[in-house]
Amino acid sequence: MKAVVFGPGRIGCGFVGQLLKASGYQVVFVARSPEMVEYLNRVGSYRVRLVDGMEEEEIIVQGVSGVLNTDSDLVTREVADADLIATAVGAGNLPDAAPFISNGLRRRNGPVNILAFENLSHGGPYLRDLVRENLPAEFPMEHFGFSGVVISRAVAKRWMDPKSGLITFLGDPPEQFIVDGRSLLEPLPRIRGMKITDDF
Repeated sequence: MKAVVFGPGRIGCGFVGQLLKASGYQVVFVARSPEMVEYLNRVGSYRVRLVDGMEEEEIIVQGVSGVLNTDSDLVTREVADADLIATAVGAGNLPDAAPFISNGLRRRNGPVNILAFENLSHGGPYLRDLVRENLPAEFPMEHFGFSGVVISRAVAKRWMDPKSGLITFLGDPPEQFIVDGRSLLEPLPRIRGMKITDDF
């Protein structure tokens, strides 16, 4: 299984990517930073440090890669081939991500769910409308699920650890995230920490 995640930032890496990898997904990040893409493709891993009072857990997230968002053909191919698409770019940046998703959906042979990890009450419908703007009126949007997500973890910091050479993300331990189940398509994704609700 492959997941494409737009945004390798604090939430994208420190929450979404970590849980997707723990759930058996291959994770490809789409980034606007050439330095981040170079790091992901060269090192292929990063660290998540979870702290709760005096308790601490470190997780090495391995086997990840990156694609630069200026390489539109490659991003389109990754989206077209994904089993799951996620955004973690911040609500204000969703309009920039939408055309890439639209181009990938045009080339897909089957349905897919798109999860917006943006903590918006209307994240799914908002992203769906942005994607629709870049597609023909007759495009079968009903073949794709657009769902908003509410995240339980705060990821406070990111830094490069000079000793290990790993980018490290500091957050708190909660893994649960709530997904608007009304707009998901079968088969439902199986992701560690996911709770589906019809009362989003």
